[in-house]
Amino acid sequence: EEMEMPEFIELDQDLYGADRKGPVPFEHEVHTEFFEVACEECHHVYEEGENVWGEGDPVQKCSACHDPLESEGEVKNLRLVFHRNCKGCHMQLKKEGISEDAPYRRCSGCHQRQS
Repeated sequence: EEMEMPEFIELDQDLYGADRKGPVPFEHEVHTEFFEVACEECHHVYEEGENVWGEGDPVQKCSACHDPLESEGEVKNLRLVFHRNCKGCHMQLKKEGISEDAPYRRCSGCHQRQS
């Protein structure tokens, strides 16, 4: 059965212990529709080194495989994965002139301040 894509999710740092920077709001539609990011860019299930996850397949929480703090072999820790994937993509968008607004330099560009 195909899953519905939530419009909005919050990447919450509570997983890392101390929530120093605040959560990161994430809007699926901005990424999938406006910037045409394929679902497989973030979602994955690897079998024999190949991503076999497909659009509409069940989505596990990232922390199901990525430990919040510890990397183990090829499976990097959750914080590192988010930073590499998100910041890397945002830097590429800026470099290619696709977006001037994709934040990647300052923590506050993505992280919401704690109240």
